[in-house]
Formats: sequence, structure tokens, C-alpha cells
Amino acid sequence: MKRIHYLVFLFSMVVLAGCASLRSLPGEAESAAEAEAAYASGAYEQALEQYSGLIQQKRGREEEIPDEYYRRAGLAADALGRTELVLDYLEPLRHDSLAGARVFAALARAYEAVDNLSREITSLETYVNHYPEGEELQSMRLRYFETLTESQNWVRADRLWTIIEADARANEALLNRYLSVKLALGQEQEANRLASELLELNPDNTDALERMGKLHYQRAEEIHQRETRAYEQNRTQRQYAKLLEAYETMNEDLRKALRYFLRLYELDPDRETASFLRNIYTRFNDEERARYYERRMRE
Repeated sequence: MKRIHYLVFLFSMVVLAGCASLRSLPGEAESAAEAEAAYASGAYEQALEQYSGLIQQKRGREEEIPDEYYRRAGLAADALGRTELVLDYLEPLRHDSLAGARVFAALARAYEAVDNLSREITSLETYVNHYPEGEELQSMRLRYFETLTESQNWVRADRLWTIIEADARANEALLNRYLSVKLALGQEQEANRLASELLELNPDNTDALERMGKLHYQRAEEIHQRETRAYEQNRTQRQYAKLLEAYETMNEDLRKALRYFLRLYELDPDRETASFLRNIYTRFNDEERARYYERRMRE
């Protein structure tokens, strides 16, 4: 009988000790409060560690995880540049209408980091279209424009350009992208205007040099073919005079094209530019230079 009483006493002591031990461990509410305080104070390392612990506990017990745990853990990871954790914690919120602007901005950065262009575009589009008061609107809109050109969504990029801030429109890299949009859409006059603007910003802009060189070369070719054909059909003195007059205009365009292509070749000596230079010098009867660029074409 005494032995039974002793065993009951011993069991009670073990239970009490266990309860005391459990009471000494922080509960979920206490951990969540500490995580929230760390997040609010900008202590993102601590906040991420604590929210990650809470999320893992709930995953282990197969319990529902509050969206706020995911949101704050993901945003803390974004602040720390932890891309893999941003995606782990914020992807579950992608289709949540209450996710908020910061979530989609963080997702856009993470998708850019892992080179997932389609999802980056979706995140940027959501931000731009649904959060016009967002703190990162301008940077998100500019990156959205870049991704639209990267994915060759030319019409959408063209529409977006009209609402990009005026100071961003003086950005050489963005103007270069817009030039590619206009060329892809076949809007030649706009492309020529943009090339001129780019050369004002940077006389050594290779895209603009190429565009202006090709513009004047094509004009010269059109004049040459049109007037030569007209003279072949009507070999009169008057028509010959018109041909000579047209050749003066043609040669002026060829001289302009030559200047652009020579500078372009200095900056980027490729075979296509060498071909244009060979053709121009051939038209000017400069055989030595024409042969030189003929050799460059074969290298």
C-alpha cells in the first residue's frame, strides 16, 4: 500500500514538473507578440527568425497559418535580400486581394532575381494597376516598362510610356527601349525623332547612330533607284539634269550616313556596319577604303 502511495506521489511530482517546464516555454501568442514588435522596430533578422519559427511549428502540426505571419516574414526577408524566403512566404498570398502593395513589390523583386519574367510582369502589373498610391509606384512602373520590352509586348509598352514621368523620359536607357518599341511597331518617324533625342543626350549612343545611319543610307538608296529608273525610261536632257540634281541630294544623305557609320564602327566594329561603309565608299568611287571595309566584313 505504501508503495502505491509512493508511486502516486512520484507521478504527481513528474506531472507538476512537466507543467512548470511548459509554463517556462513561450507560447504562440507570446512569440507572435515578440515577432510583431521586432518587425515594427525594423529588427528584421529577429522578426524573420521568429515568424519562421511560428510558420514551421504550424506547418509541422498541419495547422492553418495566418496570412499576417506569411506577410511579415516575407517582407522581412525582402528587406534582408533573402529571395528564397520571400518566395516561400509571399507566394501563398499572390491571389489574396488584401496582400497589399508591399507584397507585390517584394514578389516582383524576387521574381526578377530568379529570372521568372512572366511572374515578375504579373506582379508589376498588379502593383501598377491596383496600387496607384503605392510608395514604389514610379520604380515599379519603370521596371514594368522594361519587362514589357524584354518580353516584346510592344503595344502595351507603347501605351505605358505615355504615363511614365517626364523626368524618366529623359533617361537614355529608357529612351533606348522606347526606340526599340517604335521600330518594332513600324513607326519610322517616331523612331527617327527618338534617335535624334538620344544623340542629343549621348552622341555616342550606338542604337541611335545605327538608326540615323540607316535612315540616311535608305534615303540615298531610294533616290538613286527612283531617279535612275526614271532616267532609264526617259533619256532626255531634262531628265538627265533632274538625275544630277537628285544625285546631289543623294550624296548629301550618303555623307551623313557615312559620319554616323564611321563613329558607330569606332564604337562597335561589326560586319554589318563595315558592309554599309563598303557600299558608301563604293558609291563615292573610293576603292581603297571600300576594299578596306570589304576585308573587315570577312574577319
